[in-house]
Amino acid sequence: MTDDEKKRQQNEELNQEPVYYYSRERRLNRASPRVRAFNDETPSRRGFSKSLIGSRGNIFLLISIVIICAMFGIAFRSPKGGTKTELGRNTVALTITREEGILILEIVKNAPKSGEFYTGEVDIAVSPVMAKPGNAEINLDNYNVFTHRVFFHPVDFESFQSALPFEENNFVVLIITGDEQKALRVNVR
Repeated sequence: MTDDEKKRQQNEELNQEPVYYYSRERRLNRASPRVRAFNDETPSRRGFSKSLIGSRGNIFLLISIVIICAMFGIAFRSPKGGTKTELGRNTVALTITREEGILILEIVKNAPKSGEFYTGEVDIAVSPVMAKPGNAEINLDNYNVFTHRVFFHPVDFESFQSALPFEENNFVVLIITGDEQKALRVNVR
């Protein structure tokens, strides 16, 4: 055989179709009935609920998303930087904000859905937090207190605002009703 004939024979071998020794039908004939049933079915589309809670990982992911959304909802419902307390079964939220250089005390009263709650005069006293003196005596001559009086009406929601004549950032707010007294520390937001 000459070199030309060898090259021609190699080219013919390369151009031939490959021989496959795998037969899907023969493999399925020897498979179990369960495998045959799985391969005979047409692929079904997964529904929304299957993709949402179809596996254990998806369930944990869904629960995590719900918890995070609930935490954001709770965070946005609470007053920003405010302090909450209960006064005469009313929920009272106190917030001090600085707007255009003026400090504003906001008091938001929410009455309970059912039952009795306090209505009447509420006295409010606001003073800056005093620095802790070392061994020196406290000088009460420079100690300022702002007082204000509001009236809680028999409604579900009320909001009161009052300008404060101070420049500090930390305050003690004293709220006094006929029977109850609360002292709260509120920071400026």
